[in-house]
Amino acid sequence: MDKIQNLIKQIFENDLDDDARNSIQTRMAQWIHASAFADFSSHPLSETFEPASQSAAASLIRKIEHLKSQNLTASAAQKRIESAAASAARGVFYTPELVRFLYDPYAAPDDPLIVRGVDIHCQLIRRAVRNVATRYADSIQRAMLDRESVEEELWSAAMEEIVRCLSDLSARAWRAESSEPVCFPPEGARGWKKALAARVALNPSGDRIAILQSDRMLSIWNIPDGELLRKQSLAEFGDSTGFEHWSAPYFSLDGERIAVQTAAACVIVVDLNGKESIDSFTSDRRDDFRRGFGQPYLPDEARLKTLPHQVMNRKEESLSWPDYLKQVYHAACDGDQRLAASASEIERFMPGWMCDIGFENAVYYILRRRLIDRIRKEIHVESAAAPGVDGSQPQTDEAETAPRTWGVYSFNKTIDDMSAGESVTHSSRQTDDWREEHDLERILAVLRNVSITYKKQRIPCDRLARLKAEGGTNAEIGEALGVPRGTVDYLWNQCRNQIQLIFGDEI
Repeated sequence: MDKIQNLIKQIFENDLDDDARNSIQTRMAQWIHASAFADFSSHPLSETFEPASQSAAASLIRKIEHLKSQNLTASAAQKRIESAAASAARGVFYTPELVRFLYDPYAAPDDPLIVRGVDIHCQLIRRAVRNVATRYADSIQRAMLDRESVEEELWSAAMEEIVRCLSDLSARAWRAESSEPVCFPPEGARGWKKALAARVALNPSGDRIAILQSDRMLSIWNIPDGELLRKQSLAEFGDSTGFEHWSAPYFSLDGERIAVQTAAACVIVVDLNGKESIDSFTSDRRDDFRRGFGQPYLPDEARLKTLPHQVMNRKEESLSWPDYLKQVYHAACDGDQRLAASASEIERFMPGWMCDIGFENAVYYILRRRLIDRIRKEIHVESAAAPGVDGSQPQTDEAETAPRTWGVYSFNKTIDDMSAGESVTHSSRQTDDWREEHDLERILAVLRNVSITYKKQRIPCDRLARLKAEGGTNAEIGEALGVPRGTVDYLWNQCRNQIQLIFGDEI
């Protein structure tokens, strides 16, 4: 412990050149590796984690350099240095290399190194839950929530949310002439509970993709414009056990119906022409199914291995289609081999945003957002009544994914921007207070020269922001901007990123 503490002090007390800094980082990495893996020297992968020790050392140095900028008192600095030294060895379990290993879907749960890493992650989550609940204690109380129950709910949901962030939750459509896919659901889609895309299918004309998620949500998308045509929960057709034995969805030859066979040999049929039309057929109704469904469209799956597609995976590695097939849960192609579809990629790893802020900060961020959503839900139940006095939503296809009430929060301070003692009031009052405090026109004026690009089309941020603030639905905004409504949420997220870059903590 003294060795790592002395190295930390050298970083804290001196302005080092690159050579000295690199030398200290190397010695830190050696100490971290020896300490973290002392009990796992015989583990077959222990030596492969040396890059993780280097990553942990680099992260520790960045933390210490950040401490230097805080003008701490001598006693406060000493406490922070001691704390950093005490947790230095644990830091290796927060690196991208170890996170990928710990959350590998095929990892052996009784592997002693995984048991150790999971224990460290659980300790981190427990600390984060307590800290987040303490920070928002007043907001929890004002929302009339029981703090102990909230903490338990956060703890229960934390690991699921972390795995969700590490996992690939998209299906993809690939054309032979492009290595860039079209992703479904589109990035930034709101009102959509994402889960693993476990099975995929293409219709005969190659303009629609059907996705069966691991939560047994079936969705059908229009490939050219990314439009959601239908989503249907199949959760009522059997429990979650045995889902791996469900068949992939398949279209009828005319493309108007989709069928899925469950583990219990029950065939579920969804008719795309009837919004509520869904039926199930057991083996004694086999003839009824064949008459109603017609001829199935079942392209030869053996042809998947011969596709000419060259694709780019999530890690931006260029792969041939046969190599890429080993990395996904399922795939399908159309009859002429011009279009292919793939389910979620299997590997879990830290996405770019998580690598940028670090795993520890990402856990705090995930829990904070989860708590904010929980508080907002309670507050909305009590107070959100727009657009009607009775709180009813507009009866349109957009009601579920983008209710008009969302617009009043477009630029308002969210709960995570508030101090612990602030509460949220009625939606209309929130908007009025914000306009007085922050001046919407000032923001829009700055954004007039800021734009985002969608398929070589320039989208002005000020116009998108105004449309959102006015409470337009995705369909209305898409029509006004000349883009598919399914891409509006993605564009809005890009716009908000630009706003945050410009205004920082001002909004």
